[in-house]
Amino acid sequence: AAGGSLLAGFAGQLSACGHFLRGWHDDVPFYLLCLTLVCYFLLTSALVLAFIGLQRKQTAPKVHEAFRQSAKAALLGGLAAGLAAEVLCNAGDSLRVVPQNWRVGCGMLGASCGLLLLGLLAAQVDGQAGAPVEETDESSTTGA
Repeated sequence: AAGGSLLAGFAGQLSACGHFLRGWHDDVPFYLLCLTLVCYFLLTSALVLAFIGLQRKQTAPKVHEAFRQSAKAALLGGLAAGLAAEVLCNAGDSLRVVPQNWRVGCGMLGASCGLLLLGLLAAQVDGQAGAPVEETDESSTTGA
């Protein structure tokens, strides 16, 4: 389930990007343009931060952990921006304000962000389910 959600999420991101590029010269509300750019910027930043962190894993574990946390924050921020773009695209009088390419792109962006989030959550749960459970030593808990 995790792999399918992640694959569909990435495909949706690419398809949404195509719609945004086709409608790039359309008159789009500023807030929608900003949220879309922030979403893609943060998602790209998360990949770059994770890559840099992985390069430092063996030599500097604390640096690796800091980059890992930064990548998680950028990823969640990017996913939130994508979902917000979809919500704001469909709010109020947006039928007259948002061009068709951007409307479709925002719908795909929000849905693919949701799929990515579900895929990451499923991968995390799968990882935790496969991890061995540490047994506690009774002598350490009873003080003997």
